[in-house]
Amino acid sequence: MSRKNVLAHIASAPPPAAAELASEGPPRQRAGAINAMGRIFSGIRNDAARAEELQRELANVECVVAIDPECVDPSPIRDRIADPSSDEEAQLRASISESGQRVPVLLRPRRDQEGRYFTVFGHRRIAVAKSLGIQVRAIVLNLTEEDALIAQGQENNDRKNTSFIERCLYASRLKLTGMKSVRIAVALATTESVVSTMISIVRSVPEKLILQIGPAPAVGRPRWQLLAEALGKAKVEWSEISSQPDFLSLPTDERFGRVLKAVLNPASETEASLRQPLADRDGKFAVIRRSAKSLSLTIPTRVQGNRPDGLSFADWLEQRISRLHDDWRNGR
Repeated sequence: MSRKNVLAHIASAPPPAAAELASEGPPRQRAGAINAMGRIFSGIRNDAARAEELQRELANVECVVAIDPECVDPSPIRDRIADPSSDEEAQLRASISESGQRVPVLLRPRRDQEGRYFTVFGHRRIAVAKSLGIQVRAIVLNLTEEDALIAQGQENNDRKNTSFIERCLYASRLKLTGMKSVRIAVALATTESVVSTMISIVRSVPEKLILQIGPAPAVGRPRWQLLAEALGKAKVEWSEISSQPDFLSLPTDERFGRVLKAVLNPASETEASLRQPLADRDGKFAVIRRSAKSLSLTIPTRVQGNRPDGLSFADWLEQRISRLHDDWRNGR
């Protein structure tokens, strides 16, 4: 979808006039980006005259306001999954710190709290502005909540494609608000049948697991459907995989791969993924196997690198295991 159609099919109240924006306090800033922003209204649903009127108003106002990010709240429904392993936030912060915020965010006034705003799109830019202690450059429009959610989905698909599972999760959350499937399809630039598939996947794959896996941008519809089907037949609890100590440190696509392998082949893949070898300068000397309920340690009684007196590590540990347990109980 081209960027000019980001807010296509949206019928909303007109934007605040320049005088109204100025009366709210934030200083006006003129920006060429507003001209491009104006083109996104070219397809407002069922009302060409209203679209032309709104375009004229935007052209006449032609301003971006600077707003304290502390006055801006996130959208009631998020369409992104946080990914601790991604460095995108750091890159965006560096870009804005060095070159400033080039693209304004879109906000709508909160009707229940005067002087505060909901984010329509631009969550990451707002977060960066807040962390840098600077004002955020924004366009403020009076959109209904439903139209704002549609604009949010369209803009994110256009600017940087959300992953398949992020779109699924967003579709499911929109459905829970009572939004019709035809409108959800508009927000995600897809068809109602695909929306139905997306929602069914979220019903089969627990949201907690989705959030632990993360956005998994390289994983498309076929493998998510495979996981959804496999979870119902799996002989291993997915929580045993996602609770592994190194799970969240893996790249998000690898997290998905580990879960999928585990539920498809619990006899081999799950067992292997649960093992962690321990090694020293002489090589591997033990293997830890962890599950959600227990931890086991396998130590060969004879391995290369034993002490000169012949005492194996297994024998040495066996003699001291009770003392180690006492140390743990006594906080040592």
